Amino acid sequence: MKAYGQCEVNMRAINATALMCLILLIASVPHDINDTKELEQARQISNSNSDISITYSNGPTNGQSLTGVYTLSFALSGSNTVDSLSVEISSDATNWASIATLTSSPWVTYLDTTTFANGSYQLKAIAYDSTADENVIEISPSFTIANQVPVITEFSVNSIEYGSGSSASDRAWFSIAADATLEVYLGRQ
Repeated sequence: MKAYGQCEVNMRAINATALMCLILLIASVPHDINDTKELEQARQISNSNSDISITYSNGPTNGQSLTGVYTLSFALSGSNTVDSLSVEISSDATNWASIATLTSSPWVTYLDTTTFANGSYQLKAIAYDSTADENVIEISPSFTIANQVPVITEFSVNSIEYGSGSSASDRAWFSIAADATLEVYLGRQ
């Protein structure tokens, strides 16, 4: 009976040890796809033959809010030859959309934020180093696109007169001098 009890205690210890090993193994596996991508990029950088580095000269900075058209400029350093610089954007760090491909200095392009939904994004700059025959990649910090659509519920022009609409010259006109100013009202209800 005593041997059975010792066997039971040993089995509990083995099960507890196996469970702890399983928990440690699961904890060491990256849970976020971005972590996996960062590890992959770090491995690529460590195996790189390129001496090219890319810097976002004017941001965007981490958490910066962008609206309208934003100028993107890049500084490239290193002695190798860069044939092109591709700029891409993503809201999920998985699916990337092309913004521009630049083939010479100055490395400047424009991001029209109005063509994207409001939300969090990252940029990816990909320089092709023809000397090392490889791509050098630099990911921007996360930033926000926050374009506000104007809310106009009323629009009117003062001094307008309407015609019958029977011809192009008899539709609507303004009873003001040719060099006068039109008064416009933009309002909310």
